[in-house]
Amino acid sequence: LQKVIRKENKAFIEDCERRKSPSAPTPDYQGVSDEDSKQVTGSSVADLSLDVIREYTKRLGLPLKVPSPRLWEYMKKAGFLVEASKKAVPIPTVAGLVCFGKSPDHILHQCKIKAYRLKGKPEDRGNIESRVIGNGQKDITGSLPHMVREVERFFQSRGPKVPKIEGMVREEVDEYPLRAIREVIVNALVHRDYRAGAYVDFKIYDDRIVVKSPGHAPAPITIEQIRSYSIPLSIRRNPRIAYAAATFGLMEEGATGLNKIRNELQMSGLSDPEFSYEPGIFVVTLLGRELTPLSLRLSLEIRSQLDQRQIDILDLAKEMGKITSTACMKKWRISRETATQDFKKLMRLGLLEKKGIGRSTYYVLI
Repeated sequence: LQKVIRKENKAFIEDCERRKSPSAPTPDYQGVSDEDSKQVTGSSVADLSLDVIREYTKRLGLPLKVPSPRLWEYMKKAGFLVEASKKAVPIPTVAGLVCFGKSPDHILHQCKIKAYRLKGKPEDRGNIESRVIGNGQKDITGSLPHMVREVERFFQSRGPKVPKIEGMVREEVDEYPLRAIREVIVNALVHRDYRAGAYVDFKIYDDRIVVKSPGHAPAPITIEQIRSYSIPLSIRRNPRIAYAAATFGLMEEGATGLNKIRNELQMSGLSDPEFSYEPGIFVVTLLGRELTPLSLRLSLEIRSQLDQRQIDILDLAKEMGKITSTACMKKWRISRETATQDFKKLMRLGLLEKKGIGRSTYYVLI
């Protein structure tokens, strides 16, 4: 049985042998896996959501009754089911449970997203439980589209808000664009290594959002290509899950996801995302306004309406946390009237907000 054992546990044995040797290099990426086509022992079609399957077949335009033998036959060909025996009902694969499972974590325990809203920054002290804000902790599982929607709801209800002024109307909006959040989460679920037992980790801090997913980028994609947005090919570690995600409208089939994240952040005046590796983990970090240079937060249209002193006023307000007319008069040797006109313009453009009254008046960045 030694040959059978080595074949069935090939990845595990190779990983143990690599860990055993201190001098053995750790690869920067792993190859495309066939994990999503493997049957999940102990599961059955009863573990799949018929409503989600109906949504899937409707999007594909397939005239299949749900459930029906013809449907199961199609799902076997698509790699979501495997035939246990001629007479038995087919068994879901990893892809089948991930994409359509009601509660896939009951069988594949790693099929879960641990979502948190935490006060402070990642480097701050204190355990997770002591830093959770309100009810900002949730375990998210279910079918692929359900998990994505639940993360979106978690983000919109618990994520940081920033003020936005349109004319005379002030409103609170999400600090990060929802489309960027969705793209990061979909990528984490589609490209993660389902051989690993770890969960996808989604943490919202005061100044950033950090998403961690098990596994490195599939070969031959390198971290350098990811950081430079120069991925030559659309390579999927889990091709069946990726195809289902595209069918559900959660992602595109081309290698455009990273560029979409960057573009969405740029349009919201935020820095480009950061990509890094921890041992066996791919990490995406979205930087909030606090960590974004002011020059990136100003659109070309806004910037063209400002002179250098007004831009410098914004920089000083960011550095000091607030700014006053007196401080501007002293620093730039201008009159109170000139300082007042600068502040009026910056408020009209939705960049500064007035606080206090009389001699206690000061201005803060919006």
